[in-house]
Amino acid sequence: MKQSNWQRAYEQAPASFTGRMETTLAHLKEEEPMKKLSLRIVCIAAAAVLALMGTAIALTATGVLDTYTGIQPLPTAQSLVQKDFDQQGGENYLFTLTVREALCDGYRTRIVYEYRAKAADIFLYGLDFCSGDSVDIDGQEYTFEQLAAGRRPVRVSMPTPAGASDDSANPVGGAADTADFLYESPGVLILWKEFAAVSSQDAQQYSYSYFPNGSESRVTEPLAFRIRNAAEIKEYAIPAFEGERFACRGGRLILSPLYTYMIVDVQLRQEIQNRDIWLCDAQGNRYEVASGSAAMPDEQGFETYTSLLSPMETLPDTLQLLLSTYGPFEPLESIAFQPEAR
Repeated sequence: MKQSNWQRAYEQAPASFTGRMETTLAHLKEEEPMKKLSLRIVCIAAAAVLALMGTAIALTATGVLDTYTGIQPLPTAQSLVQKDFDQQGGENYLFTLTVREALCDGYRTRIVYEYRAKAADIFLYGLDFCSGDSVDIDGQEYTFEQLAAGRRPVRVSMPTPAGASDDSANPVGGAADTADFLYESPGVLILWKEFAAVSSQDAQQYSYSYFPNGSESRVTEPLAFRIRNAAEIKEYAIPAFEGERFACRGGRLILSPLYTYMIVDVQLRQEIQNRDIWLCDAQGNRYEVASGSAAMPDEQGFETYTSLLSPMETLPDTLQLLLSTYGPFEPLESIAFQPEAR
């Protein structure tokens, strides 16, 4: 899979968001036994990730349908929102961990967690929030140092589902995890996470970690709750085709209330610098599927590109795969196809 440059398709993400996303992925890799993230993944939710340090959060609400990805779920996604979980675990002497809301569309899962300190002198923090950063709480800005002053720092991590490395039933199992946080109050930390659903079965067993002394003496405890997978999806086949400059070995388009997933195998027939591959409709709307500044010689064979696009209730009768260059944009070749219902 190839990494996509989403900057040219969407407005530039704030530095605060991009910095947090970069550091978040690093912390997830360090702290939790999750699969290795690949830079060859196309995921619009991780657009324009740069090594910059953020000073404010991008997530501004605590519902599972609230998002900073730039992709808004369909209204029908509301029926998939789950609340009032019969959870086991999440209670310790420092804080209470509660699953507020969750949503699974069959391929991606979103969860909102609440971490509530049990005493006013406990300071909960997680992900990449650290010294030098600041955060907004009810319209007032606080630095990390202000929140931590005179309080016991307790670093927390995101719960990890059992079997997180099993993506055998997930056509987009490699798509990168995303996460963010906000404070509802100095004693209530909200963590928001989206990840690839690990299987077609409801996930139940999780574990979470915390560090009672800041970054020392890690403690890991179990957490159990059930996420239903009740989404109705539509799946379409992308046929194989041969072009002069590029070819497609086939693929899939999967429509859910959360995303339109596209998995396609493409091969370039010529070495082309600064090339893009787009999915286009008859109205001229285009969604970036793959991008790169270096040539992809055809001896590399077919490459699989996985994209998370804006959700669509229905697909047009005819779509196109468009090969172009960028800087400036110049169409090179397009091939029309009709998606076939599966």
